[in-house]
Amino acid sequence: MPKIRKWNDSYVGFGFTKVNRDDRECAQCMYCSYVMSNESLRPSKLQNHRDKNHPHVKDVDIGALAAKRVRFDKEATLTNFGFLPEENPALECSYEVAYRVAKCKKPHTIAEDLIKPCAEKMVELLIGPKEKRNMQQVPLSNSTIRRRIDDMAAVVCQQVCSEIKQSKLQASLQLDESTDTTLERFPLIV
Repeated sequence: MPKIRKWNDSYVGFGFTKVNRDDRECAQCMYCSYVMSNESLRPSKLQNHRDKNHPHVKDVDIGALAAKRVRFDKEATLTNFGFLPEENPALECSYEVAYRVAKCKKPHTIAEDLIKPCAEKMVELLIGPKEKRNMQQVPLSNSTIRRRIDDMAAVVCQQVCSEIKQSKLQASLQLDESTDTTLERFPLIV
C-alpha cells in the first residue's frame, strides 16, 4: 500500500493549493488546475511540474502567490484571479478519453499506458514538439479515468432520476427473490 503523504504549506511556493480527493490530500496547480495524486506530494515532483509546464512563473514572488491563495480560499473562485482558463481543453480531452475507455470496457490503465503515449507521438510527428507539451498536460492516470467515469455515471443517474420524477407515468420496480446463498448470511434489514 502506498504511503499517504501530508500537505505542507511550503507547496504554495511551487504554485499549488490543497484539494481533497478520495479522502486524501492532493495538490492542484493554480495555473492549469491539474490535480496531482497524493503520491506526488513531494517538492521535487511539484517543482518538476511547474518547471516543465509553466516555465514563465519560475521567478514569481512566493508571498504574492500565497496572498492569491488566501484570496482563493476565501472566495473559492480561481477564475477571478486569472489562475484557471475559461476553457480547459485538457480537461475536456480527459473526459472524452474516459468516455471512450468506459464505452469499450477496457481497463482504466490503457489510457495512461497506450493512448497517451500514442497521441503524444502522433502530435509530435504531425504538428510538432511544442504541441506535444500540450498533450502531456492531459491527465489520463488510472485514478483520474476512474473519477471521470464516476462523474459521468453520476450525471447520467441524476438525469434518469429527474426524467422519471418528471414523467406523468407511474413507474414501479419489481425485485425477485434471490437464490444467492451468500445473501442468507446477511439478510436485508428493512
